[in-house]
Amino acid sequence: MKIHKLILSYVLGLLGSALMADNHELIGGLNPSEPFALNVSHCNLKPGKTMNQVDKLVGDYIDWSKKNNVETTIIRGTPFYTHRNDGSDPPYDFTTFEVADYETMGKNWDAVMSTKSGQKLFDTYSDIVQCDDKFATVYPQWTDVERLNVDRSRITLWNWCTAKPGVSVEQLQDRHASAVNPQQDSIGWFVVVPRIGGANAPGKFAHVMVYPDVSSVMSYQKRLTDGGWERMRDYYASYANCSGHSATMEEVLHMPGL
Repeated sequence: MKIHKLILSYVLGLLGSALMADNHELIGGLNPSEPFALNVSHCNLKPGKTMNQVDKLVGDYIDWSKKNNVETTIIRGTPFYTHRNDGSDPPYDFTTFEVADYETMGKNWDAVMSTKSGQKLFDTYSDIVQCDDKFATVYPQWTDVERLNVDRSRITLWNWCTAKPGVSVEQLQDRHASAVNPQQDSIGWFVVVPRIGGANAPGKFAHVMVYPDVSSVMSYQKRLTDGGWERMRDYYASYANCSGHSATMEEVLHMPGL
């Protein structure tokens, strides 16, 4: 109960911290000033299965979602810079992120589970990959809507954090708001809060920074080297305990209506 209450407190506190670049919608009809739903599937290929089979299944799923009016934005993430040091493979071959408003996400899952065509897709999916599914809420902090709507290949930096003892939601909220501008390199900054299946998450929330390419990531790293580290040091010292950035390569596989 304490864990759920803590997560809920962060959810409520981060609601008011989104500052947007403009008033356009993200593809899929998402309002960039409001939270939205995120389904996360950490997946490994089953023995003898290939990514070509996964790609075909994704294509079939997209066609199915269009016919059933339950399209989601689909993004595939693969590990890039990780926190692992033992030389072994990352724990997952890839991660699939599905983004939608809450209503669409609910209808999508209901259609999968209640229709013959949906069940056929799910059975095929289960035959090809072993996945751990999680649900989270995404709170936009800053977005370059136009660039996010057209960018299909990008890099994200993930930084999992937990507030330090005694740090209030309001203090975190104010600190995040003060860091929104300027955003010189990224095209989006989001806070992700686990809601279902997140008991073993690396933290209570994650900062997710989206960059159009590795050059932009390196530009950000240079700014940190040239003095930006002072603000990060202050955040780590006074506000939250964080694991530090890891990087994921992302490919946008589908956007609703496209």
